[in-house]
Amino acid sequence: MNEFSPDAAVVVSPVLDDAGDGRSHLAGRNDQLVKRIATHEAGHAVCARWLGTAVETVTIRPSGGFAGRCVRKGTSLNLIDAPQEAIDIVEVCGRLGPPCPGESRNELAAGLIVAQTLMIELAGGNAAERVMFPDLAPLNAPHDLLEAQALAMTCATASAVAALVAYAEAEALAIVGSNADVVGALANQLAECGELSGDQVDTVIASAIARRQVEVERERRQDWRRRMANAAAFSCERLR
Repeated sequence: MNEFSPDAAVVVSPVLDDAGDGRSHLAGRNDQLVKRIATHEAGHAVCARWLGTAVETVTIRPSGGFAGRCVRKGTSLNLIDAPQEAIDIVEVCGRLGPPCPGESRNELAAGLIVAQTLMIELAGGNAAERVMFPDLAPLNAPHDLLEAQALAMTCATASAVAALVAYAEAEALAIVGSNADVVGALANQLAECGELSGDQVDTVIASAIARRQVEVERERRQDWRRRMANAAAFSCERLR
């Protein structure tokens, strides 16, 4: 994830005025459901950007049986020439299988890291809901788990799949937990617009991180002023 100047904190995140078909993403959904779906997709996007994956688009407009989608750039495992739709990841992974006993994993390292990275990104949705809505069970997103399990099968034996998925979930929870302000900002913008391009996602993230940096600096200066005041009071007491 890139670093950004605190000066950007005063700039409102620009988004496209024309959100396609307007507010269609709100149809049949109450405000809380819209916010939860947006938070779920924002979790995917923030984990992706944290891990260096470019995001093509993120949407909460229902399509193809999905309540929302985070479409990444370059999601292919680079092992075979295959489409990048989510359902194809499961189909592709089903043909790959884990490395054979005795097979050098050094030669497969790039593919294994890609699979693990995708698993963490997939776990980001539920992780974001757990952090932002701790009193509610995460929304039903069975395909996230299905994809993660399929990816795990390319990295480990069947008996280790659950442990590898748990690792990805822990990693996603750590990323989201340390960037809850970024997830919240992205979810709010997504709930408002319904869909964001990759560039817009980066702009929202930049503004959120800049605001955080400004707040950290403000707290640091307040702490310094308190320390100076305490030091001055201590000096006065000793002179009496």
